[in-house]
Amino acid sequence: MKSFFSDFVLTFMRSFQRYIIVLFYVLLCSGCVRIQSLNPGDVSSSPYYENLIVQCLLGQTLNCLSPSIRNVRNLGVIHSGFLIGNTAPFASTVEVSLDGGFFQGAVVVGNTWSFPLPTGIYSWKQNSLHKVSVRSAPLAAQNTILIRKGNNHDVNGDGYPDVIVGANQFGGGTGKAYLFHGSAQGIFSQNATSANASIVGVPSGQFGWAVALGDLNGDGYADAVVGAPGSGVDSVFIYHSLGGDGIPNSASPNSTLNAGSIMFFGGALALGDVNGDGFEDVVVGSYGYSTSSGRVDVFYSSGISGVPTGGLSLAKTTLVGPIVNARFGISVATGDSNGDGFADLLVGADGISRSFLFHSNGTGGILGQDLSSGGFVNTLLIGEASSQFGISVSMGDVNADGFQDALIGARSYSGNQGRAYIFHSSGDFGISSQDLSASGTANTILTGQAPGSFFGISVSLGDSNGDGFSDALIGAYGIGQGNSFLFLSLGSIGISTQNLQSGGTANTTFSGESAGDQFGIFLSFVDANGDGCSDSSIGAYGYSGGGNTGRTYLFYGSSSGIFSGAALSANSILTGEPASQFGYSLAWNWTNSFMIFAKENFHERTRFFFRREESDSQFEILGS
Repeated sequence: MKSFFSDFVLTFMRSFQRYIIVLFYVLLCSGCVRIQSLNPGDVSSSPYYENLIVQCLLGQTLNCLSPSIRNVRNLGVIHSGFLIGNTAPFASTVEVSLDGGFFQGAVVVGNTWSFPLPTGIYSWKQNSLHKVSVRSAPLAAQNTILIRKGNNHDVNGDGYPDVIVGANQFGGGTGKAYLFHGSAQGIFSQNATSANASIVGVPSGQFGWAVALGDLNGDGYADAVVGAPGSGVDSVFIYHSLGGDGIPNSASPNSTLNAGSIMFFGGALALGDVNGDGFEDVVVGSYGYSTSSGRVDVFYSSGISGVPTGGLSLAKTTLVGPIVNARFGISVATGDSNGDGFADLLVGADGISRSFLFHSNGTGGILGQDLSSGGFVNTLLIGEASSQFGISVSMGDVNADGFQDALIGARSYSGNQGRAYIFHSSGDFGISSQDLSASGTANTILTGQAPGSFFGISVSLGDSNGDGFSDALIGAYGIGQGNSFLFLSLGSIGISTQNLQSGGTANTTFSGESAGDQFGIFLSFVDANGDGCSDSSIGAYGYSGGGNTGRTYLFYGSSSGIFSGAALSANSILTGEPASQFGYSLAWNWTNSFMIFAKENFHERTRFFFRREESDSQFEILGS
């Protein structure tokens, strides 16, 4: 009985929708000037429209309904080189128009369609806004939305962003990276050995310490970038997609960036188009450079061949940190803060509790700066003293004004209680400088739940409920089994200030499985099922209970939010190989957010790898 009633309601609604469309056609035709023709094939004749109305009433014409767009919502960010969707009922063709241009045919297979987006051109670059219209045929109903171009994270071109996860301790510090393909159903729970592809690093390289996805050669498919900052290796490896097959198992690198030893080159990565040529460039952080003064290098794509092999001399932009132990480059992110269509660069320096924002200079990219001898920064953000402000950074648009805002974590604030701060862009001039240790202010301040929680160790921005506004995901691994918190944007005012210790609340609280898992130490957003709502992905490289097998949990977003945050209730759980620290780095899809969050070796058990990062108690944090 229930099934019959449901079917009846569904049939009624479909019929009602057709009647509304018929009424629209009747009203439209009544006001039209028609020639005296009785040919039903003549679009100017009365019989044409009368025939169309009857067909629509019977549900037999493709003109009544438009095709759907599957992998991006109106005012959303596309993270694939392809638009995909479903055909209209009874339709066998789909046509797509970009920015009001001519309609072009899409590839239709069954009831799904796919259309390649432009690559390698100046008009389609990071954060650029575009109008997309789809229809089944000329004169048919159109579906039109506005979208922004984001970083490409789709390695096999199926329209769904994919996932790369690093496990830097695989093989006793050799390291390994795993690729998981997204789909309409998302990513199923599985062991890392079942990944669509995996790549093993080099001995002692800690391959997978940082990972990123982006289209470096403009072929419409995402390429993989993997950092291996281990002692004596200090390299970044780049792997190109082969197209529909993605990146194969045990692939050899297409190019390698080398920096020599003692720099921690590749400890942080970000991708973005800083010179606006339509090709993504590679940003590499080296926070160990020159007694941990730190350094960031930007390697520009050369076009269809991507970023070439080379050393530090290949970098088109070099930024050097201000003083010893600043740890400039511990975190890096790209985003367009001033709306000029070129990616700007946000760099964290947690050793002095500062973050630096450098604007692109246009087609020339970002100008090199040596902050130890002066230099110039467009925006200087100073946190509270000894707070590790800048340990993690992200960029996204929390108030949907078209200008990217900055989210910055400070995990050591007030006895390691931790904080995260959001600074809004003011428009064409970007984000204004602020000194929080004096009279400066942030637009939003999020404070952790208790001392020792390390709230703000990781941060990310993405649109969890698909409303077009970036939401904030904050990690806090330090208490109990570890937590992460999701704060939704309230719209044009952004995200409201919250203090979790004094009655403030998050929209969703995520909790790990057990103490020692390090749940929340690394996190980000992914739209693994391509529904336009970013999913919360949270790493726990210590799983289980400090055994370092590692797990990554995916909680799927929806228009109504995420309700359950318990680790075992996650929509998908990915489990690593023994002692590999699977989930130590994550690169997913960030709606309105472009960042690779910082990596820091916090724990005594790994002290023999990097002397600079032996333990929290031995790390000297300089005041600001």
